[in-house]
Amino acid sequence: MQAAAVGVDRGDPTYVRGVALTLFTAVAWSFTGLIFRYIEDATSWQVVFFRASVFTAALAIVFMVRHRMGLLRAILGVGLSGLIAAACLGFGSVFYLHAINNTTIANVAFVVSSAPFMAAAMGRIILHEPVARRTWFCICLALGGVAVMVAEGFALGGWAGILLALASAATSAGFTIALRWGRTRDQAPVILLAGLITMAVSAPFVGDFTITSGDLALCALQGIVISASCNVIFTYCARWVPAAELQLLSMAESVLSPLWVWLLLSEVPTFWTLVGGVIVLGAVTIQALAAWPRARAAQG
Repeated sequence: MQAAAVGVDRGDPTYVRGVALTLFTAVAWSFTGLIFRYIEDATSWQVVFFRASVFTAALAIVFMVRHRMGLLRAILGVGLSGLIAAACLGFGSVFYLHAINNTTIANVAFVVSSAPFMAAAMGRIILHEPVARRTWFCICLALGGVAVMVAEGFALGGWAGILLALASAATSAGFTIALRWGRTRDQAPVILLAGLITMAVSAPFVGDFTITSGDLALCALQGIVISASCNVIFTYCARWVPAAELQLLSMAESVLSPLWVWLLLSEVPTFWTLVGGVIVLGAVTIQALAAWPRARAAQG
């Protein structure tokens, strides 16, 4: 796919708003691993299916109120870019949640951190979207942190989980690129489509659709409060923030995810995992703070 060149004014207050909201979604997403570690009986496929079911149902209600009889038109209005974004998010959810059950949260979080490099390359090729030298520096710095963590993480086992996490990173980058490509459209219905895709993919593998009320509540918590809400916010952030920067800022999730399970569940990351996490967090901080001086200068 090809798209016209995309520019961005980093002094525009909407850009700063996009940076702040992207960081907010990253912090919220970081609780996903912790929530699913508390699930007791449900299988991976049950978690994928019921999580998608509750957030799809919730979004369907919201969009029916918002669009009323125009819901189908709104869904069709996302265009080809929206369909690609929905497929990436739908399959990415499957990859991510299975990765969590096949390796440590730290391994998953930091392998997924390779997404900014993929997004930067794809954005440059597909969208002709310029990548600032500062952003390239931050991406390389963050990837150095990832390398530090993953090198030791492989020794802990969980190859299947690591490969699934890599697939999740690729689909995450694709999701961001597709949103940027279709940024002039209302992309919020993309999240609803993604939920339907996830349900369709996972349903044949669920087997037993019986789930405890506690596990269902945790699926609903992640599906509605975190996944649905934050992904809708993220679609709007994609209008204001370039793809490479969106993915880079989202890496805050990768640092915080293992932190929560360490503090609350004693899933202790290794020394080198912590070192790499500090490097990644430093890269995200540099990228995020760089937006504010430009905004103040633009406002006089």
